[in-house]
Amino acid sequence: MVSLGVLVFTFASSGLGSLTGGFTGLMSGQGNAAAEHLVVEQVTFTSSGGSLAITLTNSQTSATPTSFQQMITWDPATYTTYEATNLGNIRFCTTTSCSTELHSWLESCSGTCSSGGSTSTTATAWVNLGSNIITASGGTLTIYMVFEPTSTNFDGVYWGEAPQLSGTYAQYDNGASVFAAYFNGNTPTSGFTVTTGGTPAYSVTQSVGYTGPGGLTINAIHVAGVGGANPDPVFAFNTAITNTGLVTEASFSNANIGTGTGIAGLVDSGTAASVLNGISVGDGAGTSYFAQEYDIAGAITTGTNSAGAGTTAWAYATMTYTGKAATSWSAFVAPQLYSATGGNSGTVNNNPLSGVAGSVYLGTFAASSGGFPVSIYYNFMRARYYPPAGVMPTYPALGSVTPSSGANVYVRNVGTISSTLVSVFVVDQTTGTLEGQFPLSPSIVVNVGTYVDIPYTILSFTLTHGQTYSFTVTSSLGNSVKFNAEET
Repeated sequence: MVSLGVLVFTFASSGLGSLTGGFTGLMSGQGNAAAEHLVVEQVTFTSSGGSLAITLTNSQTSATPTSFQQMITWDPATYTTYEATNLGNIRFCTTTSCSTELHSWLESCSGTCSSGGSTSTTATAWVNLGSNIITASGGTLTIYMVFEPTSTNFDGVYWGEAPQLSGTYAQYDNGASVFAAYFNGNTPTSGFTVTTGGTPAYSVTQSVGYTGPGGLTINAIHVAGVGGANPDPVFAFNTAITNTGLVTEASFSNANIGTGTGIAGLVDSGTAASVLNGISVGDGAGTSYFAQEYDIAGAITTGTNSAGAGTTAWAYATMTYTGKAATSWSAFVAPQLYSATGGNSGTVNNNPLSGVAGSVYLGTFAASSGGFPVSIYYNFMRARYYPPAGVMPTYPALGSVTPSSGANVYVRNVGTISSTLVSVFVVDQTTGTLEGQFPLSPSIVVNVGTYVDIPYTILSFTLTHGQTYSFTVTSSLGNSVKFNAEET
């Protein structure tokens, strides 16, 4: 039976004790079947937060690949009004309401991201564009940097950060969702294979409480030991990547600079013992800071382009592979990513991966022996897609934030069956204006005896002080519940 009456309710706030902000509830109506009985317990209005439009332009003659990783840099000190101190309230989305979030990863700040990120002058993030392709020759895509309330933190799902930036190592690291392949110091060692046969044999273990970049205490993946031949493949990581243009990068420390050791590379098999083709940037050959290694049909060459003086200090290795049609590949080792300044670089004129029809994998090579074992510590290693013609899509300098406003609606199920919420209609009762019909995609399930929060990022509209708004929440069964609230 459907009740058409409009009742006035006084709702207890049990279970909502953690909520903040005042609200005025004028009335809640029932339009519910007896089994599917919903009530709106609370509406809270917010005018905090906002968004920045970022229009990406691809000037090259080829489109970006699917799941392309776009670098975004900005000046956090410009937006301190909207930012949490650690930048944890930022999200990258396809709409201003952030109805569709993009997996994104905070890489670094100029200063300390964990406590002073909002006052840094530069921050760098990587955004996985998902299925959104930027077409060639001037194609554009607009995404949004959305600032949620400053009480919002990283979720480690859509918005994460480099493993060493969190108070607890890798607490919010979502790199595996952002990059084509990724591991950090907490990645299960079962994801790696090694070549066997040496004494001590190659192994991949986790080193807990290791001194990492900047003197921070981290967990690290430790690759160590000796192979059965000299040289040979060391390890392979089992995440398959399409054989296309890729950039591999690693934050690492080489504890034995006397051994020619690969640091960041690509191989043709996820099983190290089966690797027959691959390329890798490394160091340590003859105590060098930089070198390149490659494998062609099982014949491995190490120590190519050796240069510089080896060190056990934390550094970055970067290798650029432009795809199967390439005739060369390049790399560098340096104290920082994106620039070989202070380090060494080189190019090798071959392409051992040109004939690999299947997938490629993160992996390396080494020239090890009993007296020269491998000992590499990794903070992280990743592979990202090579930009069109090597040029990252560009965007204008970020401008002013467009403030956002809206309402959070808290709906409780006091019926006897679960309910699926599918949409919310918001009407300005003072003017009779429909502020929006907001589909809930995906829909929201409210189990019996529980409540859900429909957030302002979904129910985003322009608030007018002193106006009364009605919120009509509809379910998949066609029932609805209405609630009026005044923005005071």
